Order: sequence, then C-alpha cells, then structure tokens
Amino acid sequence: MKTWLEAYAPGPVVRVNADYAVPASNGQIVVVTALSVASTITLPATPVLGQIVAVKRASLFDCAVTIAGNGAMIDGASSLALAGDYGAVYLAWTGIGWASLAAYTPAPDLTLTTTDDTATTIATLALETLRVYAISVEGIAVSSATKIAYKSVFRVMTDAESASESGTVIEVHDKLTPWSASLDFDGLSCEIQMTGAAGTEVRWAARVSVQSVTGFVPE
Repeated sequence: MKTWLEAYAPGPVVRVNADYAVPASNGQIVVVTALSVASTITLPATPVLGQIVAVKRASLFDCAVTIAGNGAMIDGASSLALAGDYGAVYLAWTGIGWASLAAYTPAPDLTLTTTDDTATTIATLALETLRVYAISVEGIAVSSATKIAYKSVFRVMTDAESASESGTVIEVHDKLTPWSASLDFDGLSCEIQMTGAAGTEVRWAARVSVQSVTGFVPE
C-alpha cells in the first residue's frame, strides 16, 4: 500500500543519503536523509517542460543540502541551498529555468525576555517579492504567576517593494492574557515581535516557521 506522500506526489519518492542526479523522465520527491555528509541534488540537464521536483531535507543534523541547476538557473541562481533541518522546496521547469513554487524553511528555537508592554523583536525575516507567506510563531511564555502555550499564524503578501499582513489565520493560547505575537514591516523586512505586560517579566521561547508560494500579482 502506498503512503499518502507516494499517492499524491508529483512522481516517485526517492530517499538518498549522498549526492543524487534527478532523471528527466518524470517528477520526483527527493528526501535527503544524510546524517554526516553534505549532499548535492543535481537537476536534470534536459528536463521535461512542466517537470516537478521536490526536495526535502529530513536530517536532524547540520548536513548541507545544495540543489544544482546543472546549467540552468533556479530563481535566477545557478544553485539553491536548502536551509534548516526539515526544510523543503518545490521546483517546476518552465522551459527557460527552474522556478520555486513553494518553500518551507524552519527556524531554531528563539528566546526573549520582556519586562513591559512594548513590542520587542525576537526575529527578523527577509521576504522575497511577489509571494504569499504563512508565518507561524509558536511556543511558551512564562512569568512568575502565569504560564501559557501560544500559536499565531499570519498571512503575508509581498509586492515588488514591500510586504503587508493580510490577516491572522490562527491566534490561540491556553489562558486569557494580553501577551501576544505580532508582525512589523519595513519594506521587505519582517520583524516578529512579542508583547508582554507592564511591570511583568515574561520569558518567551518561540519557534518560527515560514511557508511561501510564488506567483502573487497585486491587484
């Protein structure tokens, strides 16, 4: 019986732990499981128009994964570094180059202490133009009297010069409290900010994950 991934993939699922060359005959999902060595995934030299290749980094260790264009460009570059444990990218051959249709980049745990109700930056993201993002912030926050678990998911759209929030998709925590996560933008730079309470020391632990899809055209 096929797994869900194998049933709905753009092609067969291939698990590799070393360098690998993707064939041109069909689409593939390449899952890189290397534990101690860097890996290069080489895209086909003569891809089929519309061919889809997805690459997933499935290692908990700091093993670099590079996707090589094999003479073609990937979003204007000759290669693409897959960032972070469990990072992933979805590529399509357009006839003149490879385009990243979607990407997922996890981030490590972040910590911050707030002592008042001023928004304080815990992380800064550099966003790309003409994309739709889902930015997820989740973790725990603790004061001397209160402990909460929280999660916020923001929808963000970018045009050629700037980014803007177009809605909070999810905002949930397990206690009634004014503490919150929010976004602040400067051009294509996005600051993730945490706000505590006046006269209260709040210790935050957060994990930020980012997913995006290209092709957004502002009206």
